[in-house]
Amino acid sequence: MKFINRKNELDAIKAKLDGPDLDLYVIYGRRGIGKTTLALASVKGKDFIYYLATEENNLKKLKDFQN
Repeated sequence: MKFINRKNELDAIKAKLDGPDLDLYVIYGRRGIGKTTLALASVKGKDFIYYLATEENNLKKLKDFQN
């Protein structure tokens, strides 16, 4: 997917990821606007954990995340 007007967001995320802190980042917004593509482009070449939340109960989400 080609990024249109996403350079600022991509640069900001990469700068945070290159920093010394270990943090959790959340990208949210309307569907179909490129959130997943932005997230994956941000971590290209890095070790990362990608978690896609679903509308399931919280206990099941925690169990899935542990595996």
